[in-house]
Amino acid sequence: MSVSKVEFVETNILRLTAVFGLCTANVLLILENWAMFFFALILAIFFEILQRKLYEVLIHNYAVAQYKEKFKENETHQQDLNAMQS
Repeated sequence: MSVSKVEFVETNILRLTAVFGLCTANVLLILENWAMFFFALILAIFFEILQRKLYEVLIHNYAVAQYKEKFKENETHQQDLNAMQS
């Protein structure tokens, strides 16, 4: 399994919020409400950046957890080999 294929619920919710902000911005653009359009657009961009940063942190934490799990398995395997040799 590749690390880049991992999905997290938290980032999906932020992505959905960003898409909702873009949809709202489009409706406001049609209604020619420029101030609210720019506010919704900036809000959508903020949520997209927040989602990307959170995803990077979660991927790092996931990789560290995978490394610790593999290290623990290797340590257990090494102990089993030492017990067999004794």
